[in-house]
Amino acid sequence: MTEDFTRAADVVGGLIDRWFMIAGQPVVLQFAGPRLLPLTEAFEHLACLPQPSVPALTIHLWDRASTGIGVAAPPLDGRIGEAAGLRVLWHELPLRVLLQPGQGSLSAIDEVSGEAWYWCDDADALPYWEFAAPLRMVLHWWLGTCGALMLHAAAIGSDNGGVLLVGRGGSGKSTTSLLGLRAGLQFASDDYVAVDPTLDATGCPTVHSLFGSGKLTADQYANFPELHAGVVNADRLDIEKAVLFVNRVFPLQLVRQFPLQAVLVPRITGLPKTIAHKVSPIAALAALAPSTLFQLPGTASADLAAMAQVVRQVPTYALELGTDLDAVPIAIANLLRSLDSERHE
Repeated sequence: MTEDFTRAADVVGGLIDRWFMIAGQPVVLQFAGPRLLPLTEAFEHLACLPQPSVPALTIHLWDRASTGIGVAAPPLDGRIGEAAGLRVLWHELPLRVLLQPGQGSLSAIDEVSGEAWYWCDDADALPYWEFAAPLRMVLHWWLGTCGALMLHAAAIGSDNGGVLLVGRGGSGKSTTSLLGLRAGLQFASDDYVAVDPTLDATGCPTVHSLFGSGKLTADQYANFPELHAGVVNADRLDIEKAVLFVNRVFPLQLVRQFPLQAVLVPRITGLPKTIAHKVSPIAALAALAPSTLFQLPGTASADLAAMAQVVRQVPTYALELGTDLDAVPIAIANLLRSLDSERHE
């Protein structure tokens, strides 16, 4: 794949490098030509100057449509055009490969060299969710080599720390994170985050933001007019969810990381009041693990053990979501103040 990428770069006349600080480590995205550069907007809040040290991860990106260069292996002939959700995984460590034939893309990483590759057939044909959370599998695999893990979870907080919102689709975690954003809370994610289970100086695991984006359903789009200026696909909302880049509307609330103070399991109740009450770590793990393992396959046993470690390290709550939406972020802010006060007693 390295030879394929080098040939692609020669075709378009050189490389374009973009540096980011992801989970506290320098990562360089190296593009053969500009066609895939729109993938970088999701990382803009993590941008950094080129580092003097060797990057912890280098990701090489190119597409066939602009360079004429495909990939030599694994074979793709006859696979393009299949169902968009189909994923084919290869695990022959240190190499991990994910083929998504329906969207014509391939992701791969060499866990020893710290090199990764992202190829697609046509940048213009990538689905909208690739721009909201690009390079998910490459980052998922790489984070595992760094002692961290990627979770399917939202994350919001304050200066002193924040919460993970976990649960299946439709449980209210994305809406809750957007309500927090609108109310002035810090925003790390509405969908995927990285978590380092190692306790920091405050005695907490660390939440790292990965993507400064969000996806809005039709109902969410109607209920959050403050976010419309950040939506990049407003002309296609009849067939796609709205893709929001938070840096376009609330850049000062985007954060790179914060201490994790609690895990919340939201549930829509239909009752007026929002209430948080303690639940067992097992209940929180049951809400977190299934969607994470389904969406981020490949290292299930290690990821499950790491998730169990995280929910044992912090308080876990059910968040009974009330119909007074403006009261939801107030309840979370009050909980965070209470937890911070307890930590300093």
